[in-house]
Amino acid sequence: TTITVSNAVLDTAGNANASTSPVVITAENRIKISEILVSASDIATKEFVELYNGGDTPVNLESSYKLHIRAAIGTDTNITLTFATSSIPAFGYFLIASSQYTDIGVTPDATYDASGASLVDHGGVYISTSATADTNIIDKVGWGSQVSGGYEGTAATSTAAGQSLERKAFGNSTATSMASGGMDANMGNANDTSNNFFDFITRTSPYPQKTSSASEQPNFTNYSGQVGPMINHMPVNLAPTGADFNIFAQMGDPQNPDMTQIAAELHYMVGDGSPANNITGNYTTVLGSHQGNGYFKFIVPQATIDGSTVNGLYYYLKLATTG
Repeated sequence: TTITVSNAVLDTAGNANASTSPVVITAENRIKISEILVSASDIATKEFVELYNGGDTPVNLESSYKLHIRAAIGTDTNITLTFATSSIPAFGYFLIASSQYTDIGVTPDATYDASGASLVDHGGVYISTSATADTNIIDKVGWGSQVSGGYEGTAATSTAAGQSLERKAFGNSTATSMASGGMDANMGNANDTSNNFFDFITRTSPYPQKTSSASEQPNFTNYSGQVGPMINHMPVNLAPTGADFNIFAQMGDPQNPDMTQIAAELHYMVGDGSPANNITGNYTTVLGSHQGNGYFKFIVPQATIDGSTVNGLYYYLKLATTG
């Protein structure tokens, strides 16, 4: 969405809007790289990149999404894709595979020729909305000893031929829980800490999914009776100057999966340089707004952020639930 704000619009202090240039506003993007097969056990160019849509609306990928493959030394190639399907469904998958992978077992949603640039050991791959290298990146994954700039946080573990990297459903997911029949096998692939090493597990048996595969939504129902309330803190972005500070977390209670009975709280205080004052009685409480799928949004007001530039902002998350 593109908007243009008139200079007749005033801020809360009565100042006129200083910029009338068009501004593009984009919704939070929840398209993630969910599984990567670098090479099959028989032919190196048999490979695939699977995407997962963690949002509740379909997304057209053919119109603007690009796939980039990085060599072990960081050389970047924008890959030409041939689309059989245009959109990825809500909470669904999109399979991009090399045209050499003729016995993949499912029909890919898009293909490319891997006889040129292909996935390699210690390489990387990312999706973006630009054919230009490292521009408008949506999600990036690197593995092994991929060079700096080719991964998020720390590179994921290298895989042997015939093995794949799969994004976790939750932060505590394991290769066992993500495998067929595991507790997290049908919970999607939405875990994203912006660190490839912690976000991915190794699958000994790759499991490519496509647009016609069953949709998967992460929830905590499979953990009922086994664990208590869970909080998965999302990576924090800096608050822009003059703006509120938004904090996100996925929260739930396996003992009581009814999200209407969950009170998600964030407690915060501005540091004053005295550790002795860092006590719960000095914290302000805000309730989270449920964004869907167990994700809650907490807003710390701009004035609080402006006052925390010297000694910082302290906060903690709390999940209150019935039962």
